[in-house]
Amino acid sequence: KDLVLLQEDKYYFGEVGKKYLSKSSAGALLGNVRNFLVDKGDNINFELGSYFHHLLIEPEKATLEHVVKSSTRTTKAYKQYCADNEIPFAVLESEKQMIENLAKAMEALPVFQEIIYNIDNSYEVADVAELHGLWWKGKADIVSPYKVYDLKTTGDINRFRFTAKTYNYDLQAYLYRRIFGKEMVFLVADKKTAVCGIFECSEEFYESGRHKAEKAAANYEKYFGENATESPSNYYIKSQL
Repeated sequence: KDLVLLQEDKYYFGEVGKKYLSKSSAGALLGNVRNFLVDKGDNINFELGSYFHHLLIEPEKATLEHVVKSSTRTTKAYKQYCADNEIPFAVLESEKQMIENLAKAMEALPVFQEIIYNIDNSYEVADVAELHGLWWKGKADIVSPYKVYDLKTTGDINRFRFTAKTYNYDLQAYLYRRIFGKEMVFLVADKKTAVCGIFECSEEFYESGRHKAEKAAANYEKYFGENATESPSNYYIKSQL
């Protein structure tokens, strides 16, 4: 029953989805556990990332509600627009154009066309799996007969292989390989140069993700499980410099 509901974003990101751990929620369990399941709301990066995804694989959903013709977010016009519409942020016209250019750049490359628009692909597929004693969810951008793909943008594609772990993409790769039973591949576009890249995952990358999943699961059990031994309010960091 949950699997049917999880295919829709309102359930995947809503109460049904909150019953499962994910790459996103595990981020807090790997950092400040007090933020676990705290609703941070949408942000500009999430908005632009969703627009990029929709342009490529769900063009019927590729819309932006609030776009401002302003050079920066510090202008009077931008601040006034947000105040008038009672919203925390809006997309700049230049950002909208940048994302559209990235989507066009990726679509223009034959190798990406073949990957993204393969007739046997499925898109925005949600699934779950029990890992490390807990249930996890994942929603793949593209599931092909042989691999699972995720669309990403980056500020520097030449450093993507180094920054990927910072954003817990290693955890995502591990989870998706286990949840969907296929190798994980990232399709990446550089926001500055529009250069695109295909990043496959090494065993070391998956192993790094596995360690993160184990730590996240252990912290969940410690602070939020049925037999929790600690309160999140007692969380602190201990390390060595």
